[in-house]
Amino acid sequence: MMRPILAIAQLTVREALRKRVFVNLAVFAALMVGVSLLMTGLTIGQHQRVIHTVSFTVLAVVGNLLAVFLGAGLIAHEVERRTLYTIVSRPIRRWVFVVGRYLGLAAVLAINTIVGGLLVKVVLMVSNWPAFDHFVVSLALIYVEMLVVLSISVLFSSFSTPTLSATFGFCFWVIGRLSVELQDLAVLAKNDGLATAMKVSYTILPNLGRLDPMNLLVHNRPPDGTHVAMLFLYAFLYIGIMLSAACWTFERRDLK
Repeated sequence: MMRPILAIAQLTVREALRKRVFVNLAVFAALMVGVSLLMTGLTIGQHQRVIHTVSFTVLAVVGNLLAVFLGAGLIAHEVERRTLYTIVSRPIRRWVFVVGRYLGLAAVLAINTIVGGLLVKVVLMVSNWPAFDHFVVSLALIYVEMLVVLSISVLFSSFSTPTLSATFGFCFWVIGRLSVELQDLAVLAKNDGLATAMKVSYTILPNLGRLDPMNLLVHNRPPDGTHVAMLFLYAFLYIGIMLSAACWTFERRDLK
């Protein structure tokens, strides 16, 4: 099964290149350089930290938005354009198509993240500042967050339209970023029903706030290896659940 999965993944990357998906890197570069220079001009003695935090924030926002819209169109666009019928008519299981497409989009996001990280390095070099020691770990956390958001959008794309899939994916990303606040609100809530709903939401929704590397960047402290490993394990388990649900749903979807 690996051969058709990899073939579909390669096709997905080539399609992304043809659609000029990486134009968003130019947007990221312009925003990063402009905002970083503006912020460094407004701060005193914190230039290195400001460049890191601003650049990684912009990279995370642009990358996650890209994950939302790429994932939303993974299946829905293929169904609307009826190009999916050619693929599923062959002796290929539908879950193979979903996994192959997901891996291809994950590769696109990896290229986006690596190039974005190199651009941050260039800005730091031009500014005569070294990168933080945990630069790569912070970049990896942002990429893993993108993979989680992508898997959520893929799940919605397996049974909904591109517009709704993008809307749901975006909402889950925003709420996932605020999941820590949901836990705090559950403690403060006076209504038992509301507190229970918040606890359930905190349990089900992705805890993307934990993957935010800003604490590492702001305080410039070395990460705890065990804690980072547990974050990666949590993220990949969540991705596995979302992809399994997407494959199960798409296998049972009526494409007529």
